[in-house]
Amino acid sequence: MICIALIFCQSTFSQQDPLLTQFWNSSSLFNPANSGLFYRHQGNFNYRNQWVGISGGPNSIIATYNTKIKKIKSGLGFNYLNESIGEFQAQRADLNYSYHLELEKWATNLECKK
Repeated sequence: MICIALIFCQSTFSQQDPLLTQFWNSSSLFNPANSGLFYRHQGNFNYRNQWVGISGGPNSIIATYNTKIKKIKSGLGFNYLNESIGEFQAQRADLNYSYHLELEKWATNLECKK
């Protein structure tokens, strides 16, 4: 009985990733392995204002930047997320690093070792 009372007396908080229709523009926000996947500097800015005209509606601001570093076969990225809904506001900043493994060379090396 005490366990049940403790479960209902706790306060909990949760957060989920933002839902976007242009998720491919901010792929490194959802999957850090996508940082530097392409051979270019890539920066994106997304803004979402849901429930326009209603006070306290969800707002999201997302800024991402990532680039490939050829010398070390890696990618670096930075993500910034600012969300607000009602009285709740959250900010998040992430640094991403990804190592790009060339599977063709890796598979060829495995075949030679057999």
